[in-house]
Amino acid sequence: MDQAVADGLTVSIKYHPRIAKVLLDKTKAKEIENYYKKCADDGATYDDIEASKRAMSSMEVILGEPSRLERLAIDIHDHYISSCDSDPDRIQKAMIVCSSRKIAYSLLLKFKDKYPEWFEEKKTPDGVTATDEELKELKPMPFMAMVSSVGSNDEAEMYNYLGGVKNDKRCEELDAAFKQEKSNFHIVIVVDMWITGFDVPSLTYLYNDKPLKKHLLIQTISRVNRKYPGKEYGMVIDYIGIRDNMREAMKVYGGDTSVAPTSDDVEQATSAFREEIEILKALFTDYDLAPFLNTKCDPVERYKLLSKAAEYVFTSAQVLQTEGNGKTNQVSFKTYFLKSVKRMRSAFDICQPSGNLGEEESALAQCFMAIAGFVRKMSGTSDVDAETMNL
Repeated sequence: MDQAVADGLTVSIKYHPRIAKVLLDKTKAKEIENYYKKCADDGATYDDIEASKRAMSSMEVILGEPSRLERLAIDIHDHYISSCDSDPDRIQKAMIVCSSRKIAYSLLLKFKDKYPEWFEEKKTPDGVTATDEELKELKPMPFMAMVSSVGSNDEAEMYNYLGGVKNDKRCEELDAAFKQEKSNFHIVIVVDMWITGFDVPSLTYLYNDKPLKKHLLIQTISRVNRKYPGKEYGMVIDYIGIRDNMREAMKVYGGDTSVAPTSDDVEQATSAFREEIEILKALFTDYDLAPFLNTKCDPVERYKLLSKAAEYVFTSAQVLQTEGNGKTNQVSFKTYFLKSVKRMRSAFDICQPSGNLGEEESALAQCFMAIAGFVRKMSGTSDVDAETMNL
């Protein structure tokens, strides 16, 4: 698969561990990690399987604990919104993998309670334009839905939500909608369905909260490696502690085997990130970025701010100097800005999951990445121009 990435047939995969974001008890975190190590290997004996069943019952108590699920819902929501804001013009779908149907449904209810707007059925998300022909093909759908089979012992509420006797038809309709780029259906919660043999190129984020055997882990993470316009990589966000097995899976997959950054990596990335943020702030001394940092800012006002800032970058006649290869280069303001954002984003991807960054720092990062997205759109390409590439 490494060759497939090199040939441009697939994209690389990045890994973000976030177990500490949702599981505050370190003892329980260690318990999950130890359990995962035991269950991840193939070829288990009968005694191993029986022990695993007992251990899994204990794990489901931990993983399904209501306050943990609430933290999980909040963290997934915040991570997804923040990530999409950095590239607002690209469709980015997500999959959440849970360890059981009961936990998956409980998590769904947490999302519904905290973010009811995600469950309003419409044909397309706000801000997405579609032709009359496209709208004819689209059905009203929620932004988030759970896809699963049903069981005769399911509680009535979950049974009815999953379609009851019409479960197969419901799954088919959701399958079709998720594969339609402009459908409002963007985030799916699953347990076993769709984690193998299900290809959606716009699927970018895999939020994993389920212990997976190595062979299944490889297939599951491959859901996000499909090539899609503007998609630089797929991302696996880990809430269960799969680092070591992820590393082994990535060896088979052919990606970067050092999937979890060390504390030194994070420290260096944080320093580099803050250096680039200061450079970018200096480029915008004439602009008031406060509205973007205000979470209650009207989306229209925020859009105007980004558009105005992007126009400033795009039309600026300033020429700036950069140092490289032992010589001084003169580059346009736009090139200087885009290159700085690229360096900042690389550092941000490493240090952001650590929780070391302040809210304002993260907001500024999203702001500058969004401005860069606007600039690339104004240039008529999502790619960096030749001048930038040659820096």
